Amino acid sequence: MTHLELDKVAVKFSDFKIEDISFRLDKGKFLVLLGPSGSGKTSLIQAICGIIPVDKGKVLIDGKCINEVPIHKRKIGMVFQDFALFPHLNVFENIAFGLRIKRAKDIKAKVNKLLELIELPNYANRKVYELSGGEKQRIALARTIASEPDIILFDEPMSALDESLRDRLRSIIKSIVKKLNITTIYVTHDQEEAFYLADYIGIMSKGRLIRYDIGERLWKDPQNQLAADFLGIQNQFDTRVKEIDKTDDGYIYKLLLEDLLFTVKSSTKYTINDTVRICFRAESVYLSFKNKGINSFPAYVQSYQVIGSYIDFVLKVGNNIIACRTYRTISLQDFDKQTLYCTIPEHAIGIIN
Repeated sequence: MTHLELDKVAVKFSDFKIEDISFRLDKGKFLVLLGPSGSGKTSLIQAICGIIPVDKGKVLIDGKCINEVPIHKRKIGMVFQDFALFPHLNVFENIAFGLRIKRAKDIKAKVNKLLELIELPNYANRKVYELSGGEKQRIALARTIASEPDIILFDEPMSALDESLRDRLRSIIKSIVKKLNITTIYVTHDQEEAFYLADYIGIMSKGRLIRYDIGERLWKDPQNQLAADFLGIQNQFDTRVKEIDKTDDGYIYKLLLEDLLFTVKSSTKYTINDTVRICFRAESVYLSFKNKGINSFPAYVQSYQVIGSYIDFVLKVGNNIIACRTYRTISLQDFDKQTLYCTIPEHAIGIIN
């Protein structure tokens, strides 16, 4: 059942605007808004929670428009990038702040339960200045959850934290909101973060939502050029339809890229000799010393770069250049001794419309 819905939402500023944003999000689902700085991500969640007004369209919760509902009555919590903790209050009082305003009962028990939930059970008396960045972020999350929101909005909460700490916090945030079944929208420009956290991903560009889908489909099939470019999909080629086979759920195409013949599945109908732009990630290209059959081509290494546990290859495949990223499964010394083959699985190839 749809919990949060945006229906053609528009927000105008003096030099920027968000326009025609529509999506639906079911109860307990996790949406990540992904996009570059200035794409409108933060402005959109501010419109959802009521910090800035909606110029056109509707924000609906459980089918009811909340455009005119005051912020404090929307039951929407927000976790900010800078934590927004009260420096003069200790951890306990920061979490208890909203509970005291609501005159809640059993405040001590509720705060202690939240401290257990965020894995900081002995931090009640700590001062804010004694906390690390990751601890502050968890306290900010606990304070937001204390108000029992129906929806939580995160505005790039980990952008100031180091990578190892972000990994741990991602896991904690995902676990907590799923356990409490809270509908969540999370703003970031970090693709790895987005694909780890999200049930759904919305890619924003220049105030528009250019792609909205489950993470698995969006990973391999961006569908449009803007999304493919933002996601950094290096392998993009214009091919020509050579053969078509109809199936129960779509079509199987033989697509010609000069002397390379790709097999690609799609639900979109094309005709013979149509130009079809395909794309696939460098991570989806497999290297081996044997021809694997479908979408497997002889490849020659033009250059490579070792980066930690993986290797980035630049491959010459026919007259085309293909990027490949792989873990260290092939000995670098064997490149000149045998012919390499690169294979791209059918399910890993998307079509850009």
